[in-house]
Amino acid sequence: MLSDCKFCNRENFENRLFWEDKEKGWCAFLSSQPITLGHTIILMISHREGLLEAVDDDDTMKELPYVLKLITKVLSRVYQTKNIMMASMNRGEAHFHIHLYPTHEEELKKWWKKQGIEKGRMLSFLGEKEYLTDEFNKRIWEKCFTKSIHEAADDLIKDLDLLKKVANEIEPELRQSKKD
Repeated sequence: MLSDCKFCNRENFENRLFWEDKEKGWCAFLSSQPITLGHTIILMISHREGLLEAVDDDDTMKELPYVLKLITKVLSRVYQTKNIMMASMNRGEAHFHIHLYPTHEEELKKWWKKQGIEKGRMLSFLGEKEYLTDEFNKRIWEKCFTKSIHEAADDLIKDLDLLKKVANEIEPELRQSKKD
């Protein structure tokens, strides 16, 4: 553990953590700077400098398909969407991690039109988007601004509680289907 690493220092995300399996070596938490509602980060717990180091950790990497399947199903159920985009945009941060962006088709169409981009250019757009604060981000957090800090915190706790509950419901189903 490195004290200056934002992912080794669990205080940076512990209050947004909704799933963790230390044996598998992965955890999932809501982003502190969401691009979409439910924007989640799947994090390799061990300190690895990006994908090139992460792929050498065979025991942890072999669990990635299971973790992706579980967290994608959780997000789909909680946020009522069939569209979830995925990206790994390492900007020099330690720890291999993947971003999952639950989206709705109507939301995406407005987004593409507003930005004047083609559907196929979404990943490059998402990379640029992480550096910007615009109307889209403001809209996601709009309910936080129209409510008191306590009401917004209560909403986040409800989301986290629901995410944890659904993860606990889906995980046994996935383990069983893996055995079959």
